[in-house]
Formats: sequence, structure tokens, C-alpha cells
Amino acid sequence: MTIPFLKIRSKPGQRGLVTTPQQREKLTVWVVEDLPYIFGEILQWLSRRQLLLLIVSLLLLFIPLITARPPIWQQGLLGLILLLVGRVIIQMEEDKPNRKTSEYLHLLLVLLSVFTTLRYFYYRTRYTLNFEGWLNIVFCFLLYGAELYAIATLFLAYFQTIKIKERKAVSLETIPQEEWFSVDIYIPTYNEDIEIVRKTTLAAVAIDYPADKKSVYVLDDGRKYPERREKLRQMCEDIGCELLTRDNNDHAKAGNINTAFHNTKGDLVLILDCDHIPAKSLLKETVGFFFNPKVSFVQTPHWFYNPDPFERNLLTEGRIPVGNELFYKVLQKGNDFWNAAFFCGSAAVIRKTHVMEIGGIATETVTEDCHTAFRLHSKGYESVYYDKIMVAGLAPEKFSAYIGQQVRWARGMAQILRLENPLFNRKVNLSLAQRLCYMSATSHFFFGFPRLMYAIAPTLFLLFGINSVKGLGFETLCYALPHVILSMQTNHIPYKHVRFSFWNEIFEFALSFQAGIVTLLALINPKLGSFNVTDKGMNVTKRSFDFDSV
Repeated sequence: MTIPFLKIRSKPGQRGLVTTPQQREKLTVWVVEDLPYIFGEILQWLSRRQLLLLIVSLLLLFIPLITARPPIWQQGLLGLILLLVGRVIIQMEEDKPNRKTSEYLHLLLVLLSVFTTLRYFYYRTRYTLNFEGWLNIVFCFLLYGAELYAIATLFLAYFQTIKIKERKAVSLETIPQEEWFSVDIYIPTYNEDIEIVRKTTLAAVAIDYPADKKSVYVLDDGRKYPERREKLRQMCEDIGCELLTRDNNDHAKAGNINTAFHNTKGDLVLILDCDHIPAKSLLKETVGFFFNPKVSFVQTPHWFYNPDPFERNLLTEGRIPVGNELFYKVLQKGNDFWNAAFFCGSAAVIRKTHVMEIGGIATETVTEDCHTAFRLHSKGYESVYYDKIMVAGLAPEKFSAYIGQQVRWARGMAQILRLENPLFNRKVNLSLAQRLCYMSATSHFFFGFPRLMYAIAPTLFLLFGINSVKGLGFETLCYALPHVILSMQTNHIPYKHVRFSFWNEIFEFALSFQAGIVTLLALINPKLGSFNVTDKGMNVTKRSFDFDSV
């Protein structure tokens, strides 16, 4: 897609707008290469104190630009100009879609978006809060709080994705085989179908790694199912791996893994959910990172070979990105740049000594994986996110199972926020960047509250005359639309292949009711709730209405 006004051609001898692809390319080079070079040459002559003074001065000059309230037509014109600039930047990125160009143009859009958002938020705070009548006041502050949350999460997401880190595998070819780490492969299971576990176990045994340095263990926590356990024992004997059991189910999956730590001897542990079938090269592509003694774990993406309930019921057939792509293709790589990549519970290799140093896998929350990563980072250890699909797993087939999985994540993240307070907790040894990344993750599932407020505010006004916004009119739109559209343009560059704005609203609104309640309860009492096992392998092939989720 090209910008219409850029196609207007000037008359011979007349200067006009950028008209040809060559001219647009020159503009891109000037913005991405020449302009930073000029600034770099100027800034290199400044001392650290002078640079800090310059930044503070620019911020002070920035304040009047945010607080100014020009006539409506001027604000409308400013908004239009900013949106056109944003569209030009998007076009420049599409004309020259390389990594360096995308990152720099994304940074420019972030600055524009932050500027328009701060202008909108100042206007919203100063001129549109409705204090006439107690019902108006209550819902005014509820809607205002929802917008404040949305803006905070927007800025946190900008920070997370400001730089995307791409990694290559560390080759083991130059390292003598006797120096390679020994690896235990854990396959935790509870009540899943035996055939699902068998496929993963066979693939784990077939992983390409020296036999004397690799051991495979099936960790069965299903003591309530003795017949199934005997079948698992026979399966392990047939395949040539070992079955580990325990006498209780304390702390669910985390407790199961912690028990196994004391009964195995490997330097590293590869954890696989029982439906996650690993690639043959998984260990050879990940173990090399551990020759850096600071690395605690290497996480790889989760990929699912069956459609989730959204894909099946909406008949998208892969045309719409699913939710996990946003996390694994963008956010995890952004986190990795700040040494804040998360451990995701499966498809990951961890260094056992580091985990034992923090007391094992965390058991205080139902998202033990992220909580464990938080504690490892707090110890000053490093993480690696290796963006290559190395496992194929099963997504929840029924919408109720999908809801259950998402609700568990929502509860767990809220528990971490409540217990650890990543942004302000002085007891943890995290950098500011790591704190912001964890704050973004642990606050994400609170989206249920603002989504519901956005939905009910117009209804309250139309049916009951409850006005959450004072003076809603053309002026408000002149502030709000640039904020909304520029934020969408800014997110387009990093997210264009992994998230569509419209469908993202559908996904999150569908989860809003359950996520909103669960996160609120977890904040009040983080000990509420228990670990639930996600149902998988049900072979749902047709669209259906899931009454359980309702």
C-alpha cells in the first residue's frame, strides 16, 4: 500500500512532495542513517553532565507542548499532521523492511505516540472529569482508572519492544565431547492420555546427544490413578527410560520437578510438558549457551500443531495470528534484550545448581515458571531466549480449557505482583529494565477491568444518562484519535506479523470476565486458587458452543 499524497507528481521544474520510490528511499536513508550520524557527531563532544543537562532542558521544554490547549481547529490540524507523519514512517518501514530501519523508525513512532498520549492524558485529566452527581463521579473515576492502566501498559510495552534481540546457537563442535554437560530430560505428567506421553517420551529418547550424558525421566504425579501408573511404568520399560513417582501431590508440577531434582544427577535439566514433542537437535542447539557460567536457563518458543478454540470456531485457518505468537515472536525477544526473558515451564533447559540455589522451582504461585525466572534474575543470573521452534505441542481444544489455562496465568501473574512487587521491592537485585519488564508481565492480565469499563460506559450513558466524560465532543476527539491511531501505528512495526488490533480486542474481551475477577482476588489474597491441569488431546474437530466457559 502506498500513501496517496506521495503519488502526486510535481510539474517539471517545480519542487513538490516526495513522489517516487527513489525519493522515498533517499528520505528513509536521511532519517535512519544521516540524521542519527549528525546527532552522534554533535553529542560526542558533550560530557556526561552536559548531556544530562541537555536532556533535562528538553524535557522542560516538552512540558508546555503537552499542556498547551490551542483552539480546536489547531489541535485538529496538529493531530492530522502527526497522523500523516506516522503514516509516512510506516510507509518508509515497508519500503525498506530491514532490522535497523525498523528499529529506528519504531523509536521515532514511539516518541510521537508518547507525545500525543501525554497530551491526551493531560487534557483528559484537566478538562473532562465529571464531578456532577455521585454516580457520574464513581463511573468517571472507574473509566479514568481504566484509561490510566491502558496508558501505563502501553508505555511498558513500548519499553519492552524498543530493541529486539536475535540469537544464534552456540555451536558445540569446537568443544570436546567429554566437556559437554550431562542433561536430564523431565516429562511431568498427571492424568494425560498415555499415548500423548508416549509420543513425547519417544521423541525425548531420540534427541541427538551422547547417550552417556542424557537421561530421560517421566515424572508421574498421578497417584490417584494406579492403573494408569502401571501402564506408564510398562511404557517406560519398553522405551528405555525411567519412571519417577512420589507419595504426595504437594505444589503440583513445581513440587513434582523439585522432587525429581533430588533423585537425578544431571548438570542441566530439559523440561518438557507431556504433550510437547521435541526436535532431535534441541539439546545441541541450546546446551552451548551454558558455557557462559552466568546463564541459568535457555527458553525456546512453544508451538502448537492443532488449532485453538478461536481458530477453529472463527474458521481463520491460520490467517489470524494466535495469542502465543505475540509473546514468543516479539515480547520474549524484547525481554531478552534486557536480560529478562521468562522461563515458560516447558521447552526450556535449566541449570540445576542455579535453581537449587534459590530453593528449587518456586511453589508460592501457580505460575511457578515465571516466578522461578524472577528469582534467578534477582540473583544476578542471566537468561537466554532462543527463537527457534524446537517443540510441537497441543493447544487446548475446548474454549473452557483455554479459559482455564489463561485464568491460571492471570492468577499466577497477579500473585507474583502481590508477593514480589517487582517495580518497588528493594530486596530483589534487579535492574530498572528488568523491573519494568516484570511489571509489564505481572500487570498484563488486569486488562479485564478496562475492557469491561470501555464496554459498559456507553451503555450507562445511553440507558441511564450516567456521563463518565464531561464535555465529550469534537475537541475531545481531536485529542483522543491521534493518541489511539498513533499507538496503533507504533505497534504495527513490531507486531504486524503476530497481532491484528481488531482480533486482539476480541481475544481479550472474551477473557475479560474471568480474568478480571481472578486477578482482583489474587491481589486481595494471593493464596487463593490452586493449580489446574489443562485438558488436552480431546480431538475436537467441529465448531461448538462451549457452555462450560459461560
